[in-house]
Amino acid sequence: MVARRVILEQLAQLIASVERPHPVRVAIDGVDAAGKTTPADELVAPIEEHGRPVIRASCDGFHHVRADRYQRGRDSPEGYYYDSFDYEAIRSALLVPLGPGGSGRYRSIAFDLDTNSSAHEPLCQAPPECVLLFDGVFLLRPELNDHWDIRVSCR
Repeated sequence: MVARRVILEQLAQLIASVERPHPVRVAIDGVDAAGKTTPADELVAPIEEHGRPVIRASCDGFHHVRADRYQRGRDSPEGYYYDSFDYEAIRSALLVPLGPGGSGRYRSIAFDLDTNSSAHEPLCQAPPECVLLFDGVFLLRPELNDHWDIRVSCR
């Protein structure tokens, strides 16, 4: 347990030390059940202790509607890869606004999985010194990879 805390603190220190003229966008990527959400959540406090505000978001807030997700079948690997998540919404709601030349006005969620419908979260304004911690699967795919400032893989 001590080793885990040390690793998390070192990672938090590394992330907090990255300077950009816009929020630092961190992808915490890995396969399903690899343990992405827990370390992402655990990084919030130590990054904030280093003086950087944190935006915490997940690909779970960017699903497609159920009918689109399962159009190739509920257990289809291709469907899981191609149809599960709304990558355009991730880019337009978070990554572009928080990136170079972005407005800083973002939404951390675009879809409510429980109601299978769009989420209507108001726009928030990110301070330029903040850090986006975003966990999910397939975050290093071509549609998203160029938008990350830091990439962390969980296995």
